[in-house]
Amino acid sequence: TSDGLPGYGLSDIYVCRKGPGNQWSIPENLGYPINTIEHEGSLFVASDGKTAYYASDRVDSSGGIDIYTLEISARFNHTHRKGLHFHSEPQRLPVI
Repeated sequence: TSDGLPGYGLSDIYVCRKGPGNQWSIPENLGYPINTIEHEGSLFVASDGKTAYYASDRVDSSGGIDIYTLEISARFNHTHRKGLHFHSEPQRLPVI
């Protein structure tokens, strides 16, 4: 997460990939629908490799920062392909 790189909003989520020679790529903004004009951060990919969670205070939040979830494709973790593909739109988790 950074608010110092060019992005969509106040803070955005980025991905870096480890390439040949253990060199890290330039940070790539995850874009919309993950990043909005508000704060996004703390992305976590579950052990199933398909479900991601992150925090945001986007417009549809219930006030403050909420947790969102979405499904990601296998390409998200692949080190040799460009572009990120999501299988679902972000969904706000219910407040307990």
